[in-house]
Amino acid sequence: MKVFAIAGDPGGAQAVMAVVQELRKQQETVVTAGYNAAAYIFAPADHVFEEATTLDDAVHLLKKIRPDALLCGTSVNGRDDEKTFINAARQLGMPSIAVLDFWSNYAARFTTRPPDGPFDALPDVIAVMDECAADDLRGIGIDAQSIHITGQPAFDRLHAEAPPMSKLAELRVQIGCPSERHLILFASQPCSEIATKAGYAVLPYDERDIVQTFCEEFLAHPAANELFLWIRPHPREMSGKFRQHASPSVFAGMAGDSALAQHAAEGVAGMCSVFLLEAALIGKPVLSLQPGETGPSPLPLDRLRIGTACIDKDIRPAIRHWLDQWRGIARVDIPPAGGALRTPDASRHVVEELRHLAQR
Repeated sequence: MKVFAIAGDPGGAQAVMAVVQELRKQQETVVTAGYNAAAYIFAPADHVFEEATTLDDAVHLLKKIRPDALLCGTSVNGRDDEKTFINAARQLGMPSIAVLDFWSNYAARFTTRPPDGPFDALPDVIAVMDECAADDLRGIGIDAQSIHITGQPAFDRLHAEAPPMSKLAELRVQIGCPSERHLILFASQPCSEIATKAGYAVLPYDERDIVQTFCEEFLAHPAANELFLWIRPHPREMSGKFRQHASPSVFAGMAGDSALAQHAAEGVAGMCSVFLLEAALIGKPVLSLQPGETGPSPLPLDRLRIGTACIDKDIRPAIRHWLDQWRGIARVDIPPAGGALRTPDASRHVVEELRHLAQR
């Protein structure tokens, strides 16, 4: 089987790349194509797209490569080359599967005219994380027959062995965290930036205000001299975005990869980044701050009972309470294994879906 894989956004690229690795492990042929952040996640990629691909270009490339199936992410970034390739594949009678990576912006992922356009870029199969995402897609009118629950391929790595303690110690030294202090990590995300892009839901909070408030409560906490705070930007944010908060007790910037950061931290706070869900799934105490949120959170921490979410406009009491409590937790009680997010087989499930498509 030969598969052509394409993605643009970091989350989608991580999910697609996990499937690509499983395909290659099973001795299947994969050609990858990345743009935007995915060009670095896929690297060294067979193709890196510098400019948006036209439908004619996509048709020409697929004709040249002649894959048995198309594998793609579900980007909403203004280019959305995945949608172009889905339509090119459909024009050629080639089966396609899109891997959903998060519980938000569903409609915009499958229309070329977000946020309210018709679903004119639907693949044959949408691989989704869990029943919650499947329900959401059915709720906006997507055919249930095309929705297949596979789990989230990028989460497969969470079931691997933890990094060695030596690597975690090196990371703590890199960010300036003294060995005797407990490391709290605040995972940011570019809420203010993506709110201006078509297709994204406007959030009722701003990450800069939340980081400011969290820093104030952290530094004022009675145990502040026992703690160290790492403000870690999202890959879409500039590394120096929160540099003004840096101090002997606070590091603001990128360091290490996400897996190292999650394992090194003893508690993780943030807004609704998937980073928080990943940290919770490996047993870290997690605090999600989404002040003013009125609808269902895209982050299923409450539903999975693996984290604390605060939607109150005044987030200070929740921060103080969490800082009071987290040190005695060490690891949260993770619900028993089971469910699409709790198993390490999502990549294999997507590969099986690809095989079924290729054999049609």
